Amino acid sequence: MLSSRNNDLIPDGVGVIALSAVRKQLQQELHEEAFCDQSLLEVWINEEAGAESGDESVWEVCLEQVEQADVVIAIYNGHAGWAKQEDDIGICQAEMERALSRYPAKVRLIQLAFDSNKKLGLTNPKELARKSKANRRFAEYVEGNARFVGFAHDRGSLKQEIRLAIAKAISSYVELARREMRKGKFHLGSPLDWSRLSYLDRKLEIERVARSYLLSLPGSTQSGNQTSCSLRGSKVAFGIHAVPASFGIAEARDLVGRPFLTDHLTLAAQPTSGVVGPVHIVACHKNCTESQVVSFLGHPDLFIVQAPFGFFVADRTSFVQAAFLANCRDETITRLAMQDFFEWVEQSHEDARIVQRAKSRATVLRSVAAEIGRLDEAIGGSH
Repeated sequence: MLSSRNNDLIPDGVGVIALSAVRKQLQQELHEEAFCDQSLLEVWINEEAGAESGDESVWEVCLEQVEQADVVIAIYNGHAGWAKQEDDIGICQAEMERALSRYPAKVRLIQLAFDSNKKLGLTNPKELARKSKANRRFAEYVEGNARFVGFAHDRGSLKQEIRLAIAKAISSYVELARREMRKGKFHLGSPLDWSRLSYLDRKLEIERVARSYLLSLPGSTQSGNQTSCSLRGSKVAFGIHAVPASFGIAEARDLVGRPFLTDHLTLAAQPTSGVVGPVHIVACHKNCTESQVVSFLGHPDLFIVQAPFGFFVADRTSFVQAAFLANCRDETITRLAMQDFFEWVEQSHEDARIVQRAKSRATVLRSVAAEIGRLDEAIGGSH
């Protein structure tokens, strides 16, 4: 699906061309593309639904296409698009919001940027974003929720960026299919080898793989038992733990316990300058459930999200944060679970919030450690 305004103009050599014309050209060209002599792509544009009519049924058709599309290419030029009623959000924002809120992994956002030219009828996207309440609202939404994967300034660069975005999207789907094909095949190969290990050996192996993945990230360091990596420009510590069976098996779960209860000791023992957190990663050899995650934290009033990798949970008062990775059956699947977690952190824009909670968590831990030290000193002095 190509999502954008229809009739707005963009540069084209020494002249201009309507976005609608570019979209129709691309639709035809992409339909004719072949892979191994087979047609691969089907492209939907809202001109086919009469999107400029403002009809409510057309609005629903466009949003339905967002649901059905495997890839949504959103072209942002600062205009929110037509709306059902005056001062409502425009269709371009509605399409982008539907896609980003429900299927962020299939969205590819391209930013248009060019100078205004009254003679040619061109309006700079930033200038256009200030022309109405709907446009300003859309600009604020894009700034807070979306990340551009490409930038274009005319017809040629726009077509090139769209083609590149589609190629990358197809590659990502192939990679996802490869991952999915591994799931459920635990009776042979390396998953079988891990099943043969004792609880302790399996725990150590899962933790080794998870830590190895963390250390492969840019800016990662290891200090004692503390693994840190860069997130939004901050150094965030991660605690790595493994449950060598299903989380519901007490004997396996007890090998992890509740490590966040001793975070203040870890911070005091390794006062690495500038490091915040920690964020705990609990990799489970088999399954875990939401009720088990809630039990782990000790109370239900939590921010909790179920994702392809498992669960992410954060306590709003103590700032404890933990990711639970399910079905870490061998080295490859464990690394993929770690990869899925960090991809979700980026795609959901949760990274900024994780960093802020990690900073708050470090502040809380320093206060707890100081108060414990003060109390120990007072009790010792009283004797």
